[in-house]
Amino acid sequence: MPSGTHLRIKTVQIFFNSNCIFGFKFFAKDSTLLWKIGYTTATSCGIETIELEDNEVIIGVNAKLFPNKQAAYTDFQFIVGRE
Repeated sequence: MPSGTHLRIKTVQIFFNSNCIFGFKFFAKDSTLLWKIGYTTATSCGIETIELEDNEVIIGVNAKLFPNKQAAYTDFQFIVGRE
């Protein structure tokens, strides 16, 4: 992620199925796509949308790696701080 981008994130889409999380899209306040990572194109994935408050910023993540996978996760949490 480019330097400083994390300060502009206000919406996150999480792509998942019944087993694990596959990818993320991060958007600015004006809905501009800032960054995407992982598998975010499958029509079979569910999408959960997270909205951050104006004074909130993602400062970390906590997740478990799905067994026998390199980039699929379960039990995912954003760690959010206030500016």
